[in-house]
Amino acid sequence: MEKPDPIIDEIHRFREEHAAQFNYDLKKIAEDIEREAKKILPNMKRVSLPPKRKDIKAVG
Repeated sequence: MEKPDPIIDEIHRFREEHAAQFNYDLKKIAEDIEREAKKILPNMKRVSLPPKRKDIKAVG
């Protein structure tokens, strides 16, 4: 059994409280995180990269 970690416990408490504020609605939680990120990082540009793709080679 792992030794309790107070930092991890605090993160779990925060996540639980935050999710409860939005009735565990993932869309609302994500919108809130995005809104807060815009406040913290107003001059940062958001970059979307295409997914990484592994080359698939035919075997035969």
